[in-house]
Amino acid sequence: MSILRFSGKPHFRLCFHPDQTVVERSDGRFVLRNKAGDWKSIYRTDVEWHRLLIETIRQGASFEDIRDAIRPLLDEEQTAEALAQVNDLFLGEMLVVKLVPGDGMDSALISLVPHGVEYTPEFAEIADDERLTLSRFVMMRREEGRVMLETSLKPYHLVPETPEADAFLTRFLRTAAVSDVLSEWPGSSRAPLRDMLALLRNDGILLSVPGDRSGLTRYDEGEIAAQWDVHDLYMHSTSRLGYTQMGYGEIGGTFPNIGHSDPQPAVRPSWDGEVTELARPDMEKLYREDRPFAAVQDGRRTVRAYNEQQPISVEQLGHLLYRGCRILFRKEVPISSPQADAAGLTSLDFAWRPYPTGGASYELEVYLSVDRCSGLGSGFYHYDAARHCLVKLRDRTREMDKILRLAFLATGLQARPQVVLHMAARFQRVTWKYRAIAYSGILRNAGVLYQTLYLVATAMGIAPCGLGSGNIELFQRVTGLDPMVEGSVGDFGLGNLPAGYREENRGTWHT
Repeated sequence: MSILRFSGKPHFRLCFHPDQTVVERSDGRFVLRNKAGDWKSIYRTDVEWHRLLIETIRQGASFEDIRDAIRPLLDEEQTAEALAQVNDLFLGEMLVVKLVPGDGMDSALISLVPHGVEYTPEFAEIADDERLTLSRFVMMRREEGRVMLETSLKPYHLVPETPEADAFLTRFLRTAAVSDVLSEWPGSSRAPLRDMLALLRNDGILLSVPGDRSGLTRYDEGEIAAQWDVHDLYMHSTSRLGYTQMGYGEIGGTFPNIGHSDPQPAVRPSWDGEVTELARPDMEKLYREDRPFAAVQDGRRTVRAYNEQQPISVEQLGHLLYRGCRILFRKEVPISSPQADAAGLTSLDFAWRPYPTGGASYELEVYLSVDRCSGLGSGFYHYDAARHCLVKLRDRTREMDKILRLAFLATGLQARPQVVLHMAARFQRVTWKYRAIAYSGILRNAGVLYQTLYLVATAMGIAPCGLGSGNIELFQRVTGLDPMVEGSVGDFGLGNLPAGYREENRGTWHT
């Protein structure tokens, strides 16, 4: 976003981000400090125009105010360079823009908080009879006692500063005419509000509604937008760099929960219940004799057919889980970050498994809905990776019947998996450390486990089938777990290959 576009708009004023402080250091420099640490400043405390610039922004100032404050001290080229530096502060998310219809900053209505994206605001004329409504991609939520409005793939979010501003923005939850909304405004100055509406309409946060319509459908926002679900686009845009707010510890390994809660242990505490010891394959023998990796990789197929005369065995399950999901080793690892150092945290507990995960979190647990398995009774189990055993949590229940029915539906009604593996995330193993990318990272980790299970099952001659859907609520009912603490994020069907499958399907693909 360029602050130059706010020229001629005195009711849009720049000030430091509310989480930003300016420190005068003993080395003669102003340093901007936020939650993520210090930002090395180019401004010196003993340079008159530097100090004047900092003080002007501290008080809140329009583009013209900033320019007029420093221009008497600089030539034209230096003034332009100084304003470019202010623009860099804005792009660095050190500044926000406030809509201030009155004289003082205490009358600010709405803060526009940048996300560090190059962007040019536009203030095209807006007609009184134009009817507007919020885009379906706009999200409204509370953050630390304040209301926020944000939307996917936009370079800023909005923070209404007063109850009146809340009402002004939420008025467009339903279609409303510009003239009606402005006439309802209690203040006398409506030009600033008109400019804000024009800006939001230009950016697609507000949409025009045809006069003969009461609202819009998803298809009115364009062919491409219609194909996105709101939550998918929101997670996509907020878990990747580009449109995510970066400057205030909002993304990555920032350890936001240090000092508020303890990290989760690397290995889940064991469930109580009947234990089934599992077979362990002879890994040295497998290293010598297993199918070459290229053959396994090329032979990987999704199989939706099973040998019902000879279901998958508990021994096969044991070997599959050992090769794909066991704990290889456990280790305390030293960590280094400003947050960890401040909290006196020196190390974290990790437990490595045969597949990689982001940050070595290994948050995924494996549960099993067993329908048909030779040597193992039907029921619901947890795979205890530390002990390499199955712990029975439930006998066959109506909820488990529904889970197995959903797995059948997820195969396109082609086959009833003999065993369904449920990947459940212990969310705080990831969210304790990461911001913004935590859940998307969990889904990536689940995808890695999917591929690992596919390759191991292929090498073993087991029929693998990744399932595209599962039921969070049913998983909660069967396990009794809080779905915000540990919940299912993936499901995987298994069974024994039908007799003669390899010969019949040699050289063909089934995905």
